Amino acid sequence: MKLANHFIKALLAAACLMALMASCIRDNGDAPIVVTPSDDEVKTVNLSIRVPSSTQNLTRAVEDYNAECEVGEVDVLQFTGGKFAYRATGYNITGSGSKRTFTAKLLIGNYDIVVIANAREAVNDAVNGTNGVTAWSESTATQEALDRLAITVAATDKITARGVLPQLPMFGILKGVAVNTSLDLTGTGAIHLVRMLSKIEVELSAEAASGEPDGTGNANFELVDVRLYNQALKGWVTPQVSTWPATNITTTAYYGGASAPTKAAYKNTPSDEPIVYSGAADNVEASTVLNSIYTFEAPAGSEAGRNTNVCLVVGGYYKGSSDVSYYRVDLRDKATGTYMTLLRNHNYTVNVLTVTGPGYPDPPSAFDGTPRLEAEVVPWNLAGQNTIVDGQYFLEVDEDLIELQGSGKVKSFNAETNYNITSQGFPAGLQVESIEIKYLSGGTGWLSI
Repeated sequence: MKLANHFIKALLAAACLMALMASCIRDNGDAPIVVTPSDDEVKTVNLSIRVPSSTQNLTRAVEDYNAECEVGEVDVLQFTGGKFAYRATGYNITGSGSKRTFTAKLLIGNYDIVVIANAREAVNDAVNGTNGVTAWSESTATQEALDRLAITVAATDKITARGVLPQLPMFGILKGVAVNTSLDLTGTGAIHLVRMLSKIEVELSAEAASGEPDGTGNANFELVDVRLYNQALKGWVTPQVSTWPATNITTTAYYGGASAPTKAAYKNTPSDEPIVYSGAADNVEASTVLNSIYTFEAPAGSEAGRNTNVCLVVGGYYKGSSDVSYYRVDLRDKATGTYMTLLRNHNYTVNVLTVTGPGYPDPPSAFDGTPRLEAEVVPWNLAGQNTIVDGQYFLEVDEDLIELQGSGKVKSFNAETNYNITSQGFPAGLQVESIEIKYLSGGTGWLSI
């Protein structure tokens, strides 16, 4: 009997050990993977990622800016021969601002690498075949695999940083990577990420707010709330493979493909109830709504599809009235009237230029009615740019820190602005001036701007 008991215990111990070994083989981090590589088939790699910039408004707290840059989870997908090969879970995420580093165990060999940030649930569904998603296999084509990385929200969900999505999902690629013992994806090998969402902000010009071009008039219009109509309810974490560039993404030039969403599923799902942004919790102030309105990509609207176009209805007090007036704002080019496509990683600032009369008495009437205020929509791409806005003007710089290499070296950076007030005696475009450069003891005048 004792022999039998010992035999049974030995079998149980062996079974537990085998289960543990199988678990270790199939788990990379905290999620199961499709393949089961041995230790000599993987390489522990340190990777750096560059987070796309945020629109840092001069009047807003820095925490709003930081919320868009958070990275809480990272997954690395490897593709070869146009098919899915492996998923690794990133760990030891460190860094702040626009730069992060992390570690992952990657399959040795030549692969295209896709980095997914802040979309662990979508990746797990594709790996495990859960929540109605068909599981990946090693024969799943790249585009088919990425089509399964989708995020869906309810018609009443308000997409905000730290809201229904704890962090904003991002994507990046590096093509033709040789994973070997000498691989280093830090420093100049950093992978640049692209957010999957569009952002919309509203700002009143001085004239719209005060009634006078110089901003000295009495209160003319005061924002109360903004409604987002026809929000897309589904978005894809990555852009279409057809928009990927042919070269490695180690610069700030790539932002996900400036092409309109083409899949039918990208189209808006009309809802009777818009998403309402109001009060301090949504960053709604008397003249601005900043860092609050996010939405999935959507195709350009049209006159024929006016009832299903993504649009805003702006509510506020006109001329000190105690009744809220409502105004529809369509996302279109002011000069040409062309409707705009909502693209990932792009910011759309709605500049309300003038409000010259009361609006509609309620939001539905404004949605169905004609515009009763003058506005312009200013789009810009946030990829690799650090953006500061002040009213209707913006300045974008593609470096948040300029490291000087030494005497005789030239350091270049890209900058863009829409500032152009020649009528008031200011020079057009961007001007950089050297005010004062201080040197430490023993330093010489080697730096010029």
